Amino acid sequence: MNMRHKVSRGAEPKTFIGRVESVDRHSEGKASRFSFVIDAVDEGYDPDGHTRPVLEWDHEKFALIRVMTTFNKFAAMAGISEIEPENLVGQWIALSLFPYGSVSGPLAQVCTLGEVGYDSVTKYVVGDISNFGEDPDFPRTLSAAGDPLKKIASRLAKEGRISPPTISRHQCMELWRQLWIGKAQLKEIRVSDVGHANFTTIFDTNHEPVLHFDVGWPVGFNKRTLSGTPPAIVAAPFVILSHWDWDHLHGYHVWKQLQDKIWVAPIQDMGPGASKVAHELQKKGKLVSLPSSKKLAKCKSIFLGHCNPSHAKTKAKRRNNSGLFLGLRLASGRVALLPGDADYRGISWPCTTAPDLLVVSHHGAAVSGGVQKPQNPNSTAVISMGNGNVYRHPCLKTLKDHQRLGWKLVFTSKWKGVPRGDRVLS
Repeated sequence: MNMRHKVSRGAEPKTFIGRVESVDRHSEGKASRFSFVIDAVDEGYDPDGHTRPVLEWDHEKFALIRVMTTFNKFAAMAGISEIEPENLVGQWIALSLFPYGSVSGPLAQVCTLGEVGYDSVTKYVVGDISNFGEDPDFPRTLSAAGDPLKKIASRLAKEGRISPPTISRHQCMELWRQLWIGKAQLKEIRVSDVGHANFTTIFDTNHEPVLHFDVGWPVGFNKRTLSGTPPAIVAAPFVILSHWDWDHLHGYHVWKQLQDKIWVAPIQDMGPGASKVAHELQKKGKLVSLPSSKKLAKCKSIFLGHCNPSHAKTKAKRRNNSGLFLGLRLASGRVALLPGDADYRGISWPCTTAPDLLVVSHHGAAVSGGVQKPQNPNSTAVISMGNGNVYRHPCLKTLKDHQRLGWKLVFTSKWKGVPRGDRVLS
């Protein structure tokens, strides 16, 4: 039985400042509605808050905001012209929100950061949008009487540019030796039913968790896709993060034991909420940020690679294709591909043969450039998704393209009479 989550209505006007993290089209055509997800902070958290490091900000002032409207409406409110909808990713904006029902305007769902993540949902109406661009540098010569919202956006943008310590080849090899299993081989890949998110765990032949590839859990506006409370997990020593999207990293807040593990992640610009996670991990010495120029060596069982975003035509696609992918060779001899949200054409597959097992890219959403072929007909491909998700995934054409090439599709959600649940590849 799906959990019903309580949605409250905003009691007072608020202003949030944040970064557009994703733009999802609900249907084709000029009148299509979009979901714009913004990683933000409450402008009223502290008059001088932008002068302090993100780690010192009040926990409950962080928010993820989903705005639902047409692109033309969003662009008109933000004063944006001559830009494709998917190229809004990376823009810094301020949102003036009013209590739901008090004025007319686009609906905004606000999920504030609580003890177990971005769990609750409050409904607002968007009254105004200020756009500060992709790089909202604030002139140092401007007095304190200047635009205070842009000043905060500039500070947040700088906090969101993670500059990792220099990673030498020797350090990369040392990390890889820790990942490599010497005494036990890799036995299975468990794709957990976490609603509309990705949470995958790799186990060895001793039934011990070796690593997680993404640790997602739905934020409040996709909570309807869950079947219950978070399950107990046995945390692996490593978390490999495909990219800094919340349906891949939200488990950081949900399962506290993951906060003390080593996280291996790509370098991407971030909004304030993701920046908070990265800085907390970095302060503990638990974050290994991998520049695309650094390579981790391929070993017997595991290959970690950088996706290539050169084919991507929009900023939304470039974000999904600038992360990490994982290749695995199991004790059964089968080879698996875990692409995160990347297009298959952006992956340099390291093996001489095609994969036998697959975790389908981007919850079955549309992909650019075709679908990965399987090594053998009727090879298994798992789609991690939740029914009723706000992005309307999966794409039926994408499903048919996988099936046409010979993939046998299995879903973590209920699908065509098959009950929902965890799926295992071995």
